[in-house]
Amino acid sequence: MIRWLHDAVLEELLDRAGYAVGDPPARPVRWSLWVRVGRRLLGAGPAAPVRR
Repeated sequence: MIRWLHDAVLEELLDRAGYAVGDPPARPVRWSLWVRVGRRLLGAGPAAPVRR
């Protein structure tokens, strides 16, 4: 589960970096079912919205 959560964090970080420099991703990252379950088990809420 840690691997899936780690990958999701990196993918989201890269998406946000793209938005920050004015080059948004063609397809923003979507969390897999396992990432959503893992975040819920760890007590993490939904991701903060991206300011575009």
